[in-house]
Amino acid sequence: ENSHNQARLGKIHGLCESVAMAMVTLSDDPHVQRNGCLAVNNLSVAKDNEAKLTRGGACEAVLAALRLHMEDKRVVQEACAAMQNLTWSNAGNRKRFAFLGAKGTLEAVRQANKAIEVPRWTA
Repeated sequence: ENSHNQARLGKIHGLCESVAMAMVTLSDDPHVQRNGCLAVNNLSVAKDNEAKLTRGGACEAVLAALRLHMEDKRVVQEACAAMQNLTWSNAGNRKRFAFLGAKGTLEAVRQANKAIEVPRWTA
């Protein structure tokens, strides 16, 4: 049921792309970043949505959220979850995140706040 709804949401013209655009436009707002990452995480479960999100700049937006709000536990958790979903079975997105510096960013987050559990980059 939930995955069906996620796929249906992705069919709304421009929705996936708009999530990334909102994250970029309001990059200074941690609430927008957390909710944007949550939306990317949920929408990316459906393969069609994953492609739309990627084309719309979601990988870049999620990584930027992580960089700008690395001391906000909720942003970090949602950004890491979104990264995991975007890269789970997508080698292209793993390469994209690697090119964008995900490994270094995750290490910087780990160093900035030891209380936040951050996954290791394995791509």
